[in-house]
Amino acid sequence: GMSKWGRTFLDANPDIESKLELAAQNIELKQRFYRPVSVHVDEDGKVYVADCYRHRVQIYQKLSASPDLGISA
Repeated sequence: GMSKWGRTFLDANPDIESKLELAAQNIELKQRFYRPVSVHVDEDGKVYVADCYRHRVQIYQKLSASPDLGISA
């Protein structure tokens, strides 16, 4: 959680808190896909997702050999 000093500072400066909230929302949105157009799985089990509008390829791989779903970005 936030320290008492941090909470006092944000209470006194509400414009900063709203900017922090907007920044957090923006980061969350950028982590999502925006028009994924292709998916490929290689021989090692890595999953490649081409994300058209974000101009990137996301690569996911297993974290462990267990049967549980363990993937990372």
